[in-house]
Amino acid sequence: MNQGGVLSLEFKMEKSTQNQSRQIAYKTKIKDILEGEYIKEDGWIPNYILSGTKKISRVNLVGVVVAKSDNSENQEFVLEDKSGKISVRFFEKKDSFGVWGIGDFLRIIGRPREYNGQKYIVPEIIKNVEKGWFELMMFEVCGALGIQKKTPEIKKKQEIIEKKIMEDIIKDKINSEDVIGFIKKLDVGDGADYEEVLLQAKDDKILKNLLEEGEIFEIRPGKLKVL
Repeated sequence: MNQGGVLSLEFKMEKSTQNQSRQIAYKTKIKDILEGEYIKEDGWIPNYILSGTKKISRVNLVGVVVAKSDNSENQEFVLEDKSGKISVRFFEKKDSFGVWGIGDFLRIIGRPREYNGQKYIVPEIIKNVEKGWFELMMFEVCGALGIQKKTPEIKKKQEIIEKKIMEDIIKDKINSEDVIGFIKKLDVGDGADYEEVLLQAKDDKILKNLLEEGEIFEIRPGKLKVL
């Protein structure tokens, strides 16, 4: 499973016209794609999902990978957000397919398609994101606590939750990047002292996570090194 939210891959897609290249990738939840009507157009006019009055020919989704399949015919994984699940399919083998694991949070920009009544996504761009960004976008497309109409009380509560999410994102970013830097700085050859690193990190959870993920290791009790 890939962690850290730093990997972004873009794929060459089917031939398109200049007008297609300007199509908006609408931020949407999976439920809207699944429940929308798939409209097929002629020629170069792109097919689209009719969701309410919105014609969605490109989507901007976030979700977590809950299943994967890699066989001789195709590669695909199942993306789930808080509203539903949808398949993301590759019709050409991608060496990069292996970098995404079950449990990864991803942002997908791609085109909705339908075959035998089943809707799926053909990806253009796939980017790893942190869980906080997933939560933030879910608030944006679903509304706070799943309520579309925002009363002043709900709006205030959403702002508090979003602020907490952003604080967690910043904290995670500092931890994941800086703690390794602390260890490298303190390590003069025989490892960095655990207590000194903890003093800088101010939280032993990040140290435990880094140890579990194999990013750092103890060369002996109380001494840390970067792998």
